[in-house]
This record gives sequence, C-alpha cells and structure tokens, in this order.
Amino acid sequence: MGSEAPEEKQKDGQQRSFLDEIGEMRERLARIESFIKQAASLSSMEIRRAEELKENFEATLRLFEEQLKERDTLLQRREVELKAQQESVTSRVKELETKLGEREGLLQTREGELKNLQSKSQELEGRLKEKEGQLKERDDLLQKKDLELKELETSLTSEMRELEARVKKLLEK
Repeated sequence: MGSEAPEEKQKDGQQRSFLDEIGEMRERLARIESFIKQAASLSSMEIRRAEELKENFEATLRLFEEQLKERDTLLQRREVELKAQQESVTSRVKELETKLGEREGLLQTREGELKNLQSKSQELEGRLKEKEGQLKERDDLLQKKDLELKELETSLTSEMRELEARVKKLLEK
C-alpha cells in the first residue's frame, strides 16, 4: 500500500492536472465564446451602422442625382434661351446691317446730290459775279451817259440862252 499511494498520488495529480487543464480550457473557451459573442455583437452593430451609412449614402446619392437632373434641366433651358437670344441677336445684327447698307446708300445719294448742288451753286455764283460785272459796266456806262447828258444839257442850255439872247437882240433891232 505504501507504494500504491505515490502512484495514486501521481494518478491523482495527473487527474487533477488534467482536470485543471480542462477547467482552464473551459475558462478559455468561455472567454473565447464571450469574445465571439462580443465580436458578433460588435459585428452586428457595425453591420447595422454600415447599413445605416449605406442608406444615408443612397439617400444622399438620390438627392445629388435629383439636383443633377434639376441642374441638367435648368442648363438645357438656359441653353435653349441662350440659343434663342443668340438667334435674336443675329437677326437684329442682320437687320441693322441691312439698315446700315440702306443708309449708306442714301448717304452716298445725298452726297452726290450735295456735290451736284455745290457745283450748281458755284456755277450760279460765277454767273452772279458775271452779271454783277455786267451791271457795274452798265452802271459805269449809265453814269458816263448821264454825265454826257448833263454836259450836253448844260451845253444846250447855254446855247439856248445864247440863241434866246440873239433872238432877243434881233427882235429888238
């Protein structure tokens, strides 16, 4: 019995050691299960959070897509308006160019008329100067004739007086 006891003690020690190891393994397993549960809990929280983020992202994306569609629509309207304005401006420019051409034609016609009138005016001025010259010559001639007439009148008056004086003398005799 004395030799059995150390063997039994040894068996007992091995069993205890084995049982201790099993206990430690159970504790480790419990901790691992606890970690797994915590990880699963965290994982499900992260999945919920990821789903919320995904939903938020999708909502934001839809909002951006709607805003983009609105901007595209607005841009298309503005392009149509711009094209209409551009066509209007082009039409107005053509209209103004036509009017300018017409006015340039009228201006050239009037410039021609003005040159013609200036030419006629110069011609009339020349004729007027010529007539003034002729009038002056006639005036001078008239003055000369008037002077000659006065001299003749004076001479005739003088001769008439002499003749009257002679006739008086003859009548007196």
